[in-house]
Amino acid sequence: MFVAQIEFKRIQTFLFSSSRLHDMVAANALLAKTIRYDLVVAAIAIEKAILPDKTLLCGNDSDALAELGILSRDGGHFYALFSSCSNAKRFIAEARTILINNLAGLTVHTRIFNEANGADDVPFETMTLPSLPPLTLFKKCEQSNIGVAEQKSKRTQDLEKKIKISQQTALKNSYYKQLTTYKKAPDDDQNIEAIQAHPQANEDCIVADFASAISADFVSQGYMLPTDFDELVGDDYLAVISADGNNMGQRFIAHRNKKEDTHNGTFSDKQRIAEAFFGSAREQLKSAVKQGIIATFKYLPLKSPMPFQVLMLGGDDLLLVCQAKYAFELVKQINSYLSATPIADNKPLTMSFGVCIASHNLPFYRLHYAAEKLNASAKVKARGTPDTEVQPSCVDWQIVTQAWLDNPINARKQQQIKVTKINDSTETLLLSQKPYLLGEHKEFNDIMSLAERFLPASHQDAALPLGDPIAAEEAQYHIMSRAHVYQLMHTLPLGWRQTELLINKMIARDKQHAELKVTDDNDSASPAPNSLCALFQALAKVDSNKASYAFYPLQGESNYFTTKLGDVLELVSLQYLSREKEIC
Repeated sequence: MFVAQIEFKRIQTFLFSSSRLHDMVAANALLAKTIRYDLVVAAIAIEKAILPDKTLLCGNDSDALAELGILSRDGGHFYALFSSCSNAKRFIAEARTILINNLAGLTVHTRIFNEANGADDVPFETMTLPSLPPLTLFKKCEQSNIGVAEQKSKRTQDLEKKIKISQQTALKNSYYKQLTTYKKAPDDDQNIEAIQAHPQANEDCIVADFASAISADFVSQGYMLPTDFDELVGDDYLAVISADGNNMGQRFIAHRNKKEDTHNGTFSDKQRIAEAFFGSAREQLKSAVKQGIIATFKYLPLKSPMPFQVLMLGGDDLLLVCQAKYAFELVKQINSYLSATPIADNKPLTMSFGVCIASHNLPFYRLHYAAEKLNASAKVKARGTPDTEVQPSCVDWQIVTQAWLDNPINARKQQQIKVTKINDSTETLLLSQKPYLLGEHKEFNDIMSLAERFLPASHQDAALPLGDPIAAEEAQYHIMSRAHVYQLMHTLPLGWRQTELLINKMIARDKQHAELKVTDDNDSASPAPNSLCALFQALAKVDSNKASYAFYPLQGESNYFTTKLGDVLELVSLQYLSREKEIC
């Protein structure tokens, strides 16, 4: 038996070559349909006379596909098994034609090797998929500004005006249209939690990837796919969430070593074990993302634009965008569902999340870059957690309100570490404790709960997803105004003395106002649950801080002080971020 192997390189460059949300979603759908469907059909057609059902080809049954000779088709890898070397060469030739037509500009590596001998001594052949060069005599694609215009198409926003687009853009538009016209099954349940596609109405639609499948599910239920970032965010900021599984390589090796006859098995046997392991992670992540979205946006009205979009979901990797004020609730919900169900090694999938929040007018590649850096920072925290069998989930974030963003870790070192001189000594303030551990009874849940209590009543709808009616009853606990929040944020870098002085003044003023509203039945000596005093006492409890409300010295360091207050206030400030929309 012979194995044909194709490795895809620079996939993210292909996906995000255009900064338009429409093009990103369409590129992901086209890429997945090409690799997970077209190449599979081409490989099976060479060896088999009859093609299997489309449901199997678009599904995630790795064992059934392995019986048909498809060993892997995810994670940028494609392995297909053939009975002869000539059939494998024929497949590579057909694959080249398919890839040139659909994924022009992508770089792929190919090789064919005998399964019995292994692939170690067989070199790759590099194949760059050609595209028309962007010479000045050729008109550029007017939709994506990538590639040469070869045909005319109607503009998405103005159906009366035709524009000139490239062949690849036309393909992307075709697959994007499939997502926006996905039909719903006729039933009486009209909420986001009941999603069911009509099998006959969608017979000609091929949704081969997990990200597109999630979008199609919600479109089939009656929600609108946002065509651009402006429609997605409304008057909010944009959150780019990048997530990656923790320690998946070592977990797979440990899982594989437990399987019997692994080391003496064939390449196909080992590949089946790999597909079963990573396939379970893919299915679990897809389910968690879908359930997390449902839990976060359960009050989203029908026929409204979705305030989120999954851009990439493959293996243990995730990239999605959403309105900023829902980002951390969504992260918390996804992690909650992940922790509830184990994958193939009987342990839950844990992930590191990087969240970059900024105006959507900033270049997307910079937002994506920052989110990945924050993701890497969260991974460092996860790896450094002692005495854990499975690395815990972590989250790190950055909120950017200026017109440009740099490396978020370097920016944090410059902005969140303050050195002040007091008489003859120096004091160092660490204004952030990011990243944080995620999960039940973890520190991030504590500061999320505190952030909700800091919010004023006017923002109680935004504090919980999309106007949860329970929030109205809890409005009495939201007792910090926007002015107080920003005053505290600006005071933190001045030092722990000024911060504690301001907090004490705020508490004294709050008590003075409370005394004016005292009633005869209020004879409790303890602070009211909605008082500033109780709020800052809760903060001190989260910090295990007995000396003051906000800052406390690091263990063993008398001149180093840190606090979680800055991180809590950042979460609170999300509800105040807004931008002015253009009035047409």
